[in-house]
Amino acid sequence: MRRYRGGQSVDVHADAVTANPGEARDAFYRRAVAAIAADIEGGWKKGPVPGYDQQGSLTAVLPITGLDDWVRVRERLAALPAIRKVALVALTLQEATIEIEYLGSVDQLKINLAETNLDLVRGDPLGQQTWRLARSGAPAAR
Repeated sequence: MRRYRGGQSVDVHADAVTANPGEARDAFYRRAVAAIAADIEGGWKKGPVPGYDQQGSLTAVLPITGLDDWVRVRERLAALPAIRKVALVALTLQEATIEIEYLGSVDQLKINLAETNLDLVRGDPLGQQTWRLARSGAPAAR
């Protein structure tokens, strides 16, 4: 299995499945698909991400429209391979302040977040460690 980002292969996952003696082709294919699906669900995404030799964390403010909106965004963030943890620091009806632990550089994190239609931008032009997650484009289909 090969995963692509921006039209380029970002990682590959291989798993061997051997047919059982006398097993019908359709049964073998169903078993192979089930094995790969279970492998993915079991955490292949959370394994080492090639090219991400750094790690860091940052605090960001995310505008939200309510609790359901926060839950949807949190799920999208948690699905990204470079994000290791999303911790809620503060929550109001209008925004969530979160701490993101991630692999790679901030630029790599920005690329990952763009996949979920979120832009990571400095919240303070004076260079403070304040970040904002701004929505970009149409909502991501996830």
